[in-house]
Amino acid sequence: MITDAIATFNDNSSKAIKAFIDKLSTFRTGRATSSLVENLMVDTYGTKMPLKSLSSISIPDPKIIMLQPWDRNNIPFIEKAILTSNLGLTPQTEGNIIRVVVPALTGERREEFKKLVKQESENSRVTIRGFRKEAMDEIKLKKESKELSEDEETRAKNELQKEVDARIEEIDSLLNKKITELDQI
Repeated sequence: MITDAIATFNDNSSKAIKAFIDKLSTFRTGRATSSLVENLMVDTYGTKMPLKSLSSISIPDPKIIMLQPWDRNNIPFIEKAILTSNLGLTPQTEGNIIRVVVPALTGERREEFKKLVKQESENSRVTIRGFRKEAMDEIKLKKESKELSEDEETRAKNELQKEVDARIEEIDSLLNKKITELDQI
């Protein structure tokens, strides 16, 4: 009974942490990675589609992302999506290939990214706390319906809080790692 609420919390919080990790991968650190652009939404075919669905993405050099659209007609739409993103990247088209040079981060841009990363980590913490509230409410309902004794309720709440603390610590660790990456030149 108790483990149902905690298992639900663990499942939801694992998804939240995975989403946080995915979000962190979109913040560039001066090196080219496909994760910088693969989830950019491109307006084409009357809908928005992720870039990875419209083009092959390769990294021929640590500073260059190379895109090869499967449909040549999508090139202007892909360029527009890259230019309007908040990544500070400029695409260069050469025939059927789009090259995106990843410039070195300026000190100002580095600080901007740090703020954004911290904001994302706080959003993830808030999400985790929301899942904790749901689990606590479930435990409380079970206590009120006499499915749990007071001791079991206290034990469940303590166990849940340990899980919450572990998840928050994981988020903090990921945040510190990303800030360290951003600080490296």
